[in-house]
Amino acid sequence: MNRLSKHAVLFAGLVALGLFVAWDVQAQFIPNRGMRAGVGNWMQIPDNPSIAIPVFTVEACVKASSNGLIVTRDIPSGLPSDWQVYFEKKNQRIAFVTATGPPDILYWTPNNSFLAGTWQHFAVVVNGPLGRARVYINGELIISPKFSSRQFDCKSGLAWCGYHDNDVGAYFDGLIDEARY
Repeated sequence: MNRLSKHAVLFAGLVALGLFVAWDVQAQFIPNRGMRAGVGNWMQIPDNPSIAIPVFTVEACVKASSNGLIVTRDIPSGLPSDWQVYFEKKNQRIAFVTATGPPDILYWTPNNSFLAGTWQHFAVVVNGPLGRARVYINGELIISPKFSSRQFDCKSGLAWCGYHDNDVGAYFDGLIDEARY
């Protein structure tokens, strides 16, 4: 049996067993139940070498209900350098936010690009030393901001749905699932 026919047999077997479901690219992405975020409810990882990296990808599935921080590695001063992903309900969009000191610079996706009340997937691919980022929503490249070179070396943990060790910043209301960094 050649390779193609082995794959065809495997595919047919998966379909017959109900283990393969055809995926319509236009279908809405529906993740598992997710973590409920809200005032005082967020998840965080303490600062450590595995998250203190200048080149990274961060992604998650989000069902947003209010303005707020989706994910951050941020400190109030912005020094040495930090970042966050923020959701704005009024204009139904997200921002990749970065700073090397006040003020923060916000790189917004277009209005109505990240809808509240529906599951949306986002991914932000960042290269700090090159000063480049790419923001994807539901697999589509939406914006490619450019900024000055930085190492993203702030001494803060990683927080989903708020700031690390700061419950005042945990005001995002919504669901989050499949979060990766």
